[in-house]
Amino acid sequence: KDQIGICGSSLGAAIALIVASEKKVKSLVLRTPAVYTKEMMTMKLGQIMKRQDSIFAEIKNPAKTEFMRAVAKFSGQLLVIVSAQDTIIPFLIPRAIFLKAERVEEKNLVIIKGAGHVLTDPAWKDEFYKLTEKWLVEHLISG
Repeated sequence: KDQIGICGSSLGAAIALIVASEKKVKSLVLRTPAVYTKEMMTMKLGQIMKRQDSIFAEIKNPAKTEFMRAVAKFSGQLLVIVSAQDTIIPFLIPRAIFLKAERVEEKNLVIIKGAGHVLTDPAWKDEFYKLTEKWLVEHLISG
């Protein structure tokens, strides 16, 4: 129970943030983390997906979302993985999450060069898997 780690991508990363703020999570890996405004939280997922190419770019102040309050509560270890060519989640969002994580024991931000939001290239997937495995082993098993 003292070695719980969570990994999530995009919407899964947003959910992981909420869980980690409410439960005892030691280590958190977020890949291309999304945040959702109050308005977006009232929308159906299909509505968001129809506008996914622009809806996240319209978020000018991610600090005003529930997800930023959640990351501010998190006190474990945080790895944020960003896709350099992500056209869905602008860098502003994962950067804001990383900066807002002021109570964490340790944090790191890694950029996968050339990668898009979806890891279509096997090399990008491999890099993501290796980064995640290394982080979780170091922080949950070895640490």
